Amino acid sequence: MIKQSDKADVKLVVQSGHKKAVNSVVFAPDGSFFVTGSNDKTVKIWDSASCLCKRTLHGHSDLVLTAVVSPDGKLIASGGKDRNLIIWDALTGEKIAESYQWSFHSLLFSPDNKYILAASDETTEITVFEAPSGKLTASFDTGDGIPAISFSPDGKTFVSGSHNSVLTFWEFPDGKIKKSIKTNCGRITAASYSPDGSNVIYANEKGEISICRVETGECSKIIKTKGQVIYSVLYSSDGRFIIAADKKKNITFWDTSSYKQVKKLTGHTGAVFSVCLSPDGKYLLSGSTDASVIKWDSETGDILKTIDSNTFKLSFKALSHDGYKAASLNYDSKKHNSEVKIWDIRTCKCIRTFNFKQHQIFDIVFATDSKTVLMGDLSFETASKGYSVSLWDIETGSKIMDFCEDDSFENMVVTPDGKQIFEAVRVYENNTPELKINIRDQCCPKKQ
Repeated sequence: MIKQSDKADVKLVVQSGHKKAVNSVVFAPDGSFFVTGSNDKTVKIWDSASCLCKRTLHGHSDLVLTAVVSPDGKLIASGGKDRNLIIWDALTGEKIAESYQWSFHSLLFSPDNKYILAASDETTEITVFEAPSGKLTASFDTGDGIPAISFSPDGKTFVSGSHNSVLTFWEFPDGKIKKSIKTNCGRITAASYSPDGSNVIYANEKGEISICRVETGECSKIIKTKGQVIYSVLYSSDGRFIIAADKKKNITFWDTSSYKQVKKLTGHTGAVFSVCLSPDGKYLLSGSTDASVIKWDSETGDILKTIDSNTFKLSFKALSHDGYKAASLNYDSKKHNSEVKIWDIRTCKCIRTFNFKQHQIFDIVFATDSKTVLMGDLSFETASKGYSVSLWDIETGSKIMDFCEDDSFENMVVTPDGKQIFEAVRVYENNTPELKINIRDQCCPKKQ
């Protein structure tokens, strides 16, 4: 409740996005939220529907290079240039464990949620950590730096792609090599299994995408772009498309039957480091060096939401019961004019403005339906000088009703069922101020 005597407004700050390059984007398995990691040293958790930031996780002292969500959606793991692997509680954002090893560029949770695979350019080993304890349990030597790893759909195998163009298939969890293939494609930058597990696609710094038949180990180039580095590559959920993100700011869709380009998404102003699909395949997320995250309609290619580095600050007097609206107040003490704005805090846009001439608004309270708002004010108009409370419709901007008030108004609150208003008013007995509580029915308007 905001009181007339309060000297400072509550500050609502909506941090719309990261301040620096976004290196990693990933949906939770149920699609309800997504996670991003950035060069600004933070990990952020976002609501998938509204694209509002739910939590910002601080713990890394350098760039966050990658972040992943466990299959059950309960844990988040992030790797930073500070050589720190941090395991977080996805619900509370609390740090559960950390382990200092290497600057991990790729992290994977095992399908049973028990382990985290970690790969780095700095070491030739793929490291296995226990989840959620962060305890180092095993390591597999590859002989070269590993920028790319991917689990098979059944979780029994994972593939790694190395700097020296070697594609290696490993059994999990014992770490036995099933096959190792010298592809001669140059440095492998990304790799991903097909939804049915029959193929692995991998990309290189020359802008080429190749395919490896898992059963035979046969590899062949299928797509050659115009030389741009490909940072992320994956299959669509139905296996119909290959999706690649590159240094030239593009996200490209390729048909898996003809390997022809069918769609190109443009919207970023910097290299696109990471892309991921929602579990239902309807949405695509992308993270870029331009510090933005874009949510796309994967079918049409339309941009649904851009989350950039803008920060929106709002001083507000009240928050609606559904949590989606806020009311701000500006008062001109010289002219006795008040301006009340209603904001949609999901979009940071003003949806209604109320202007009051010769009225000082003291208190603002949202009704329980979040569709109407109560305002307590002092009128300086000669004909109606004094205190009053009025109820307003937010959608139409029209006044619904007035309430009489003869005492000095302090503040008010609406009962949970929305049927009554409790008003705190100041009265004087023998020149001594006292507070009095008035109880009013919302359904009793002032007689005109």
